[in-house]
Amino acid sequence: MGFKLKIKSIENGVLSAVSENLFLRVAIGGLIIVVMVLVQIISAKSSTVILTPFTLNEKTEISKNAADSSYKASIALSVVGVIGFVNEKNAGSLFDLVSNLIHSSIFQDVKQSFADQAEVIRADNLTTRFEMKSLKFDEALDRVFVNGIHVTKGTSGKENLRQRTFEFGIEVSNYMPEVRFFDVYDGDPHDTAYLVKRGIDKDE
Repeated sequence: MGFKLKIKSIENGVLSAVSENLFLRVAIGGLIIVVMVLVQIISAKSSTVILTPFTLNEKTEISKNAADSSYKASIALSVVGVIGFVNEKNAGSLFDLVSNLIHSSIFQDVKQSFADQAEVIRADNLTTRFEMKSLKFDEALDRVFVNGIHVTKGTSGKENLRQRTFEFGIEVSNYMPEVRFFDVYDGDPHDTAYLVKRGIDKDE
């Protein structure tokens, strides 16, 4: 079973962000994490780096080809910080902001999903935002789940609210984070408890 990261450990700015600029700062913060890792490796000449990402208050540990749950959670938050706030002006450029984190095995599929979303956003003149409610790392699945309320607003000004989950499988290669699994769906996280309750094999 996984364990739930304490919601209070997440910076208030991530929880309450309502402007595009703030979301972009979250994305930039994810890049800063990567730079911090490289700087510490070069200066300390150590195979393991310990740091505190700006999106979390707890320390995280990174080695050449592995990282703990806090690091993976911070990368997931950085990506959600980009794709959680979309409008017709930025819809076409969001993938470029996270593309360096996407592993080649899923790169084209993720790129296409971003393109499809951008087309809908521009065609219907929509804006979306994501209000995070929970962050969970499932140790058995080695997945990060970011769950919250996805809000869509059209030209009428009426808001459509639905529960949404961002699911990430994140690995580390040569100290660099790689998103090797990515999915977005409505409803609760498809974590171990969810799968067991429904009799679903996690490898299916």
